[in-house]
Amino acid sequence: MKKYINCICTLAALLIASATFVACSSSDDIPSAPEQPTTKTYTLTIQAGWAEDGTRTIAFNDECTQINTFWTEGDVVKAYYYFEDDEGNFCYGSFDLAVTDVSDYGQSCTLTGKVEGVDFKPEDELYLVLEPKNDTYGGDGTFAYISENQDEAGCTVTVKAVGADNSITIEEDYAKFTPTYCVARFHLFDKSTGEPIKPQTFRINYSTTSTTYNFEGLTNETYAANAYEGDNGDAVLYAALPPTAKNSQTPSISLTAIMDGDAYTCTKPNVRLWDGRFYDIAAKMTYDPTVTPLTMQATTTGTIVVNNQPSGMQYSVNGGMKTTMSAATTTINVNAGDKVQFYGNGTQITCYNGTKIAGGTAEVKVYGNIMSLVDEMGFAWNKMLEYEHAFECLFQLNTNLTDASGLLLPATTLTNSCYKTMFYGCENLTAAPVLPAETLAQACYAEMFQNCYKLNSVTCLATNISATDCTSSWLENAGRDAMETKTFTTPSTTVWPIKSGSGIPEGWTRVDYVAP
Repeated sequence: MKKYINCICTLAALLIASATFVACSSSDDIPSAPEQPTTKTYTLTIQAGWAEDGTRTIAFNDECTQINTFWTEGDVVKAYYYFEDDEGNFCYGSFDLAVTDVSDYGQSCTLTGKVEGVDFKPEDELYLVLEPKNDTYGGDGTFAYISENQDEAGCTVTVKAVGADNSITIEEDYAKFTPTYCVARFHLFDKSTGEPIKPQTFRINYSTTSTTYNFEGLTNETYAANAYEGDNGDAVLYAALPPTAKNSQTPSISLTAIMDGDAYTCTKPNVRLWDGRFYDIAAKMTYDPTVTPLTMQATTTGTIVVNNQPSGMQYSVNGGMKTTMSAATTTINVNAGDKVQFYGNGTQITCYNGTKIAGGTAEVKVYGNIMSLVDEMGFAWNKMLEYEHAFECLFQLNTNLTDASGLLLPATTLTNSCYKTMFYGCENLTAAPVLPAETLAQACYAEMFQNCYKLNSVTCLATNISATDCTSSWLENAGRDAMETKTFTTPSTTVWPIKSGSGIPEGWTRVDYVAP
């Protein structure tokens, strides 16, 4: 069965096909059919077509989209049957039906097949399933991939009679197949700019199944292949999704798009998808730093240099393939606008003490979630540091670093010296990351922004700063050469030491933090 973009169609997994067809048992866990004493061979010939003449029309934004489904010679339908064995156990098995004599432009066909080993009788039911070639619902996001690999439909027919020649006839005039999975067409846009998003990776989490559908390695050619009249192929991706169970709570769809290494997310609540339908979904995506890995973006052409990296540290450029750093020093050539993402190796790397992303000639800014260095897969949710000195010295003496305001240091549980001297000597840094931890650890911020001469903004949400040396010299000489008003945002209840550089520096304006 094939589907074509000019007549968009759905596909699906027959609900019963979600079971594993294996055996006999009086329990719910049914094993596969045992050997039967009979050697009868039954033949079955069924005329098959599509429910509602194979065409469903869905209205969306005052437009209609035709969804047509077609039989193709060579398709194979599985016929599943159920019976009781001699011991009263409930059993089932299956046999193949070949698709032949396709007619009416693919709207009808004949299904033929044979089966041995079970006695059929009137009123027995057969569950007919056109199964997908590939049940991994991801692929390249094109409609052609879904049609070729994930085409799935089914129906139920009832045995009317068994002839003297063991030929089976059914009660229905013909088997009316219905695609029972859904096809969704996603249009992705940046909510803030309205510009289309064409990600290299697209993920869909549909809460009815708690399953994530991954589309990796997407390219400009992907979107060109998705082009259709009126859209020009802008950021269109197709996905096969399971329908919502009729007795389930209305689920939501969460989308994550990774474009050039930056992550955008969108969650649509109260989404109920029905069997065999087509859905057009316009998703306004919001940049989400929590799922964006630690990223350094070049604002001028040059190089970014990493020294003394731990074994297995990785990077990618503009969201491309990851490269594992093997040499003691790694030099990355960049053009203005390029974005370099940094990752650990799974969760194996726990400490970067001595690693410095501080060399090179390109002027840069840093943003994204620093936890991608210690938890490559789960960094978006990880808010706990486990090892001391985790990021000590990481950007130390990087005189080309100008802005760290978009960097996330999300850990609320800190360790000793975890951020010590992180930005020490970053002479051109003007804005620091927000520091969300309420309780500080020994030396965790010590010398963190020392000698950041142009720094003009710090936000620290700490309310317990009693740990030894937790802010020792952390702002010494910070903001010395800044021309703008220097602001220090902090909870009104926090009492900072007067000691120079360890509290709020002289000449800085204190602002009470107000939660958003």
